[in-house]
Amino acid sequence: MPILFTVNKDKGYFIARYVGTITEEDVLRENALFLSSGEWHPGLNALIDLREADLSAAQNSVIKRVAQYFETVLRANHANSVKTAIYAPADFPYAIARIYEVMTEQSPQTVQVYREISEAKTWLEDHLESPE
Repeated sequence: MPILFTVNKDKGYFIARYVGTITEEDVLRENALFLSSGEWHPGLNALIDLREADLSAAQNSVIKRVAQYFETVLRANHANSVKTAIYAPADFPYAIARIYEVMTEQSPQTVQVYREISEAKTWLEDHLESPE
């Protein structure tokens, strides 16, 4: 499987680790399977880990289609305040992720792209801190 999912219920997010060459079909198929698996629920945040991903086949049209897919799923499930952190340490995946971030500005998810995994996790987990 090119995308491996792990749910971290205590932290309120799932991790989607992209491994190897990733196509548009992989992204749509694997995410559809995960979203219908019962492990996902509306409001669950996401950490997308691209450190092992080969996105050389990605194009703007592919990124736009994936962004539209997730917007449709989130709106259909009334998931209105979802956070998606994308960890992309290498330049090309980082650039692709930044394009995705821009394409999702009007969607129910807030996307942030990070080069450091610790920063991505901190951003996702900041809602867990108790007010002082």
